[in-house]
Amino acid sequence: MTMNLPSIQRRYAISTGVFITATVVLVVVVLSPSSIVVIGSERSATLELASPQFWETLSIAAVSCVFGSSGMYLFLNTPDDSNADHASTDTDQPNPRERDSLEKDNIIETRRQEWKETAQKLSDREEAIYRAVLDADGVLPQSEIVERTDCSKATVSRALDNLEAKNLVERKRRGVGNIVLLQ
Repeated sequence: MTMNLPSIQRRYAISTGVFITATVVLVVVVLSPSSIVVIGSERSATLELASPQFWETLSIAAVSCVFGSSGMYLFLNTPDDSNADHASTDTDQPNPRERDSLEKDNIIETRRQEWKETAQKLSDREEAIYRAVLDADGVLPQSEIVERTDCSKATVSRALDNLEAKNLVERKRRGVGNIVLLQ
């Protein structure tokens, strides 16, 4: 369930207005002095409020509750740019990890469609190595390429150099070996 941006902004604006109003009322009520009458004799004094302060106390409690609840709403529901961007679209956007996965799938699918054209430009060994990486969904450790193609380590390394020069694959260092990625 996604909410549209104006609805979120409207709720936030209303809560901000309530928070500011409650703050002002609370400050005014607390800072306005109550009338106090001191009644006493020579040795003792008692303080009594001149008039019943029930309504003042009740108003302070009510305004404090409104102040606290609107403040918590603002604190817990502060809109940020990522939520605003997401809320402004009617369709659900994938998160960054899903987006990367979709891009990877698109690259692999594109490479599979271009396979015949690409294979014509490659030697037999380069073609076998490229096909092994393509069959592994675009990511394969270099050591596994050696196992899958029955080529020597040196042959695979030279073929990968050529494939990298043609911008078809990329090697990345991982630990003591390399990972081969489709470009």
